[in-house]
Amino acid sequence: MEILHFDEESLKATARAWIDNGIALNLDDELIELNEQFFEHIQASKAYGDYLNRESLTTYIGIRENECAMPNIIASVGYHRRGREITVKIFDIYISPELDSLIDSAYDSKYAGYLIFLVQNFLQHSNVPGSATKIYARTDYSQQFLQLMHQAAEGIKTELEKSGLAVEFEGKRWLAFRRKQMSA
Repeated sequence: MEILHFDEESLKATARAWIDNGIALNLDDELIELNEQFFEHIQASKAYGDYLNRESLTTYIGIRENECAMPNIIASVGYHRRGREITVKIFDIYISPELDSLIDSAYDSKYAGYLIFLVQNFLQHSNVPGSATKIYARTDYSQQFLQLMHQAAEGIKTELEKSGLAVEFEGKRWLAFRRKQMSA
C-alpha cells in the first residue's frame, strides 16, 4: 500500500474512476451523486496535497494498493505540531464503490488493513514523547471498530509499552496511539 498525495489532476482522475465504477456496479444514483459532490468539495476547497505541508488544515489523501492505479480509500487527515510534538489525526475514511461492494467479511478485512497502514505510517512522524496518531469515530459503526482495535491493543499492551507506545481512548470517539517517554 502507499499514500497518494493528490494534485488537481490525480484528484480528477480518481473522481472519474470512482464515479465510472459506481455506474458499472449499478449503484444507486443518489450514491453516485454523493461521490460527485464529495470530490467537488475537495477540489473547490483545495483540500489536497501533502498533509505535512498543510499544518492545521484538513487534507484528503488517497491510499492505494501497490498494483492499483487509483486509491480504494480516501482519508481526511489533519497534521498538527506543538513544539516537538506532532499529532496526525484521521478524521474520516471514505471508501471506493469497488470496496463498498465487497461482502461484509472482505470489507471489514480491507478496511482494517487500510486503517492499520495509515496508523503505522503516521506513527513514523510521531516519534517524540507526547506525539500521537489519533483516529476519530464519526459513526457508531466506526466507534465499534475502534473498540475492537482498543481491545486488540490491550492484548499486546506489554509489547506496545516496550516500544514506547500507549493506546487509549481520549473521550468517547478518539482512539489515540501516543508516544510515551521510554524508561532507561
